[in-house]
Amino acid sequence: MSQSISVLKPQEISILQRFGLFIALAALVGLMLIPAPTGLPVAGQRMLALLVFSVILWMTEGVSYPVSAAIIASLMTFPIGTSPHAETVGKFYTTTEGLTMALGGFANTAWALLSAQHCFCPPP
Repeated sequence: MSQSISVLKPQEISILQRFGLFIALAALVGLMLIPAPTGLPVAGQRMLALLVFSVILWMTEGVSYPVSAAIIASLMTFPIGTSPHAETVGKFYTTTEGLTMALGGFANTAWALLSAQHCFCPPP
């Protein structure tokens, strides 16, 4: 009786996957360092930089999706928490406010609406 042993080959990792996190971090730092356009608060500029970071990270698949979610949530907390307040001059957001803003979207009740829509009106 012959037995065959299958050997798993290691996955090929592309250049983008290997360096995706570093490319995303470079874009994040670069966009945070440029001057903010007129009318855009510092917190808004930092969130746009984080958006570009997230898109690059997801497109290159530099890290897994659960890891990217943790990175993005923590990055939302600290850059917003150290930003000047948009309405009050001389006042800064706190990291507690930054964490509240970062996790506030998960407390939204819109998920119930979308779930009900999916249950009652399934796609064709």
